[in-house]
Amino acid sequence: MSKQFKYQPADKYIDFNKEDDTLKTIRVYLPKQPDEKLIDGYGLPPKEQRWHAPQLPVKLKQLLSKHNTLEELNNAIYNNQHEYSKEIEWIKREWDRRLNGYWFFNNGKATYMDGWHYFYCGYWHLDIGLPDYRYRDYLWFHFARFCYTDTKLPNGVCLGRRLCYGFNYPKHRREGATYKAQCINYEIISRTLNAHGGIQSMDGPSSKTVFLDKLVPPWQKMAFFFKPRYTGNSDPKTRLYFDQIAVSASAKGGVANIDIGLQSKITYASSANRGAYDGDKLMFYHDDETGKCLEENVYARHMVTKKCLSQANGRIIHGLTIKTSTVGGMIKEGGQNFYKLCKDSMWEERNDNGETITGLYNLFIPAYVCLDGFIDIYGNPVIDDPTEDDLWRIPYPTRDVNGKLIGAKTYLDNARKAYMKEDNHDAQTNFEEEVRMFPTSFNECFISEGGVSGLPIHKITKRIKELQFATNSSLGIEIGNFKWLNDRKDGTVIFEKTSNGRFKVSLLPVINNRKEKISIWDVTGMINTYKPSGVIKFVSSADPYQFLKTENRRLSMGAGSTFMLRDEEIDPDEKHVDLWETYRTVCTYVYRPEDPDDFAEDMLMMCVYYESMMYPEINIDLIWKYFRRRGYLGYLLHGYDTSGVKRNTPGFYNRGAVAQNIFSSHKRYLETHCNRIKHIEVLEECKAIKGIEDLTNRDLFVAVAGTYMAADQILYEPFNRKIQNKYTINDFFNIKSY
Repeated sequence: MSKQFKYQPADKYIDFNKEDDTLKTIRVYLPKQPDEKLIDGYGLPPKEQRWHAPQLPVKLKQLLSKHNTLEELNNAIYNNQHEYSKEIEWIKREWDRRLNGYWFFNNGKATYMDGWHYFYCGYWHLDIGLPDYRYRDYLWFHFARFCYTDTKLPNGVCLGRRLCYGFNYPKHRREGATYKAQCINYEIISRTLNAHGGIQSMDGPSSKTVFLDKLVPPWQKMAFFFKPRYTGNSDPKTRLYFDQIAVSASAKGGVANIDIGLQSKITYASSANRGAYDGDKLMFYHDDETGKCLEENVYARHMVTKKCLSQANGRIIHGLTIKTSTVGGMIKEGGQNFYKLCKDSMWEERNDNGETITGLYNLFIPAYVCLDGFIDIYGNPVIDDPTEDDLWRIPYPTRDVNGKLIGAKTYLDNARKAYMKEDNHDAQTNFEEEVRMFPTSFNECFISEGGVSGLPIHKITKRIKELQFATNSSLGIEIGNFKWLNDRKDGTVIFEKTSNGRFKVSLLPVINNRKEKISIWDVTGMINTYKPSGVIKFVSSADPYQFLKTENRRLSMGAGSTFMLRDEEIDPDEKHVDLWETYRTVCTYVYRPEDPDDFAEDMLMMCVYYESMMYPEINIDLIWKYFRRRGYLGYLLHGYDTSGVKRNTPGFYNRGAVAQNIFSSHKRYLETHCNRIKHIEVLEECKAIKGIEDLTNRDLFVAVAGTYMAADQILYEPFNRKIQNKYTINDFFNIKSY
C-alpha cells in the first residue's frame, strides 16, 4: 500500500507529574517505533484512525455456541488444528499483544499501548461493557509497567535489580482505577505458576466487594483463550483458583496425557488487619481505598506486605502493589496515614539501597485529564478551551453561560470560583469538597475538612498546600530533643537531633542558656530560684495533661510551643510584614510521656534553651508546681489584668473569656502572618478545630495560643517597660506573689 498521508511519529517518552508543583517529573521511555507500515491503521486518513477492540473471528464465535466448557473448546481446536489454523494464528497474535503491547495509529499519531492496557481495553469487561481507549488509562498503565520493571536511580544509574514495589494513586471518583488494578492482578496471576494475588481494602466487606464486583464479572466474560483452567464453579465467592485438573488415563493403560493447572489463586482479605497476608508470597497486592481505612494504619500495613512482595529483606522484589484511593471520600485518620505513605514515596528521595522510604512511587493525574464529558472521539482529553473548528472531534461539547466553548480546566475552575464568592464556613466546606472530589494538583488530594472555628480557613488551607510536601530541610526544621549537657541538670541545655524526637524546631539560636539565681521570700521563708538573664526574645507556653481521656476518648497529649518576638533590628517598620524573619513560632512539642514530670522537664529545658519565659495553661497546675519545685519560679510569666495590675498567678486559665481569646489570638495572627508559618502541625490544628468545645482535643492549638497571648502581654503598651526598645524579665516576674 502506498503512503498517501503524513503521520505523526510516536512519543519517545512520557513525562509523568510534569506540571505538578509537589512531585518531581519522572521520565519514562517508550519502546522504539517500528516501521509505520506495520502499525495498525496505516494507509487510512488520520481522522479514521482510532482504537477498535479486537473482534473474535466468526469460526471461534460459532465454536463458542457449540461448546459449554473450556475443556471442550480447547479440545475442539487442538484436535482440528488445520481447520482452525487462521484462528490459532489470531489467538497467538492476541497473546503477543497482551504480553508485548500494541501499536496503532490514533488520529494520525503512532501510539503504543502497553500490553496491560491492550488487555484491559480488549478483554476486561466493566459494568458498562469493554472500556474505550482513554489517554488517562494510557498514562496509568505505562506508569504501572514502569514501577513493575524500574531498575534505575533518578540520575539514570542502573542497579540491575528492581527498586520499586508499586505506586500510590489518589484519584477522583468513578475513574476506573479499581477495575484497572484488578485487570493487572488477573493478567499476572492467570499466566504465572504458583502465584498469589491479594486484595485488601478499608475493611473486609469492601475487599469482598472488589473481588465480587471488579474481578469476578470480567473473569466470567473473559475470552476462553485467556482463561486458564480453574476449580470450583463459575461464580466464585471467596477465591479464584487456577488449580490442577484431574488426571485421566486410557482404559487400556496406555500413556496418559497429564495436564497440570497453574496452581495459582486470587484471594481477598477478610479484614483490614496488617497480618492478613503476613507470611504469604504475593505476586500482586491491590490496596484499595487506602485513604479511607480506619481499622488499620495503612502505612504500617504496607511495611508488612512489602515482605510478602519481596525476598531477602527486599533485595529481590517479585511482586507489584497498587494503592488506589478516592480522594473525595478519604476519612481524616485514614487520609493522614495515606498522606504519610505518599510523603515517604517521593521518587527522587532514595535511601542507600536506592529505594524510597516505602519502596513506592507516587502517580498523580489531574482531574481535568479525560474528565467525563471532556474526551474527544479518539480518547484524548479536552483540557483547554476548544474552538468551533474542534467541534467535529468532540462528541459532547460544553459551553459556559455566554455560549463560549470551554475545556475541562475552565469547567473545574468555574465550579471552584462559585464557592469562593462567599467567605463563610459553608462556602469553604463546599469549596474543599469540590477540590477533593476533582483535584488538579497532588497536594489538593490531602486537604482535610475544616472545622467551624471562624479562623481564616482560606489562608490556612493555602499555606498547608504549600507546606505539606515540603521537606523539613527546605523549611529549616529539625527534629530532636532538648537535654542537659553531660546529664548535669541546671547546667547547659543542648538540642540533640534524632528522627524520633519530641520537638520540632525551626530556629536554633546560639546557645547561651543565660540564667541567674535570686533569693525571694515565699510562705516557707527565703528560697533560691532561677530566672532568665537579659532581655525577652522568646516566650513559651504549655498545655499540660492528666491521666484522663478527653470526651472523644482520645488520650490527651502534652503540648508546648516557643514563639520568637519581633526584633525591630531585623524587621524594622519599613520592612514588609511578609518578609519578616522574626515574630513566629520556632518550636513545637506534642507528646505524652508516661510520667507528667518528664513532660514538665521537657518544657523547662525548652525555656532554658531559648532563655524564654513560660506562660502555661494552669487549669492543670503541673507546670506551675514543677517549675516551683525545680527552682525555676523566675521563668514563669505573669500577665497584667485590664486595670494594669500584675497578676498573682502565672499563665492563663482555659475557660470563660480566655477560651474565646485563645481563638481570637490565633485569628489575629493568622490574618497577617499565616503565610510565614513554617510548622504545618500548627496549621493543621487550626484547620481541624471546630470551636471552643473542641479545645480539650486540640492541645497544640492551646499551647500556641498561649505564646500569642504572652506576646500580647509583653507588647501591652501602657504597662511594658522598655530599655533600648527591649523588655526586661523583671517586668513579668512577680516576686511579691510567692
